[in-house]
Amino acid sequence: MHIRTQTEIAASPEACWRVLKDFDQYAAWNPVISEVSGQAVAGGKGGIKIKLGPGPALPVPVKFLTVQENRELRWRGGNDAVFAGEHYFVLEPVDNGKRTRLIHGEDFSGIVVKLLAPLLSGQIERRYRAFNEAFKSRVERAA
Repeated sequence: MHIRTQTEIAASPEACWRVLKDFDQYAAWNPVISEVSGQAVAGGKGGIKIKLGPGPALPVPVKFLTVQENRELRWRGGNDAVFAGEHYFVLEPVDNGKRTRLIHGEDFSGIVVKLLAPLLSGQIERRYRAFNEAFKSRVERAA
């Protein structure tokens, strides 16, 4: 299952990156990922707390795969056999870097995904779009 969303932000990739990497502030604005911890370097280990519906945020251990300043943040979490996801944020400059296209998504794998994809995909996509709107608002207010 693949979820891919995008939005354009009236700010530079650098302004977007500052908000994306400011994990300490996620709880203040982020309706989906309330916490990111650990070493945000390629190969580093950490954890996230993600809220995909009613109830508490779920803790997920992650491994950071890509941390490319002003360009991309990517991590992988979960159990490959049961339920795993490779979550990504890509920042593409638009209009000579005055604006940014955020591409935000996740590639899921595992037996649970195959069984529950029809139920999960719409809910997860809605939550990721909520993230995008909150992120856009936070970046544009700060820029």
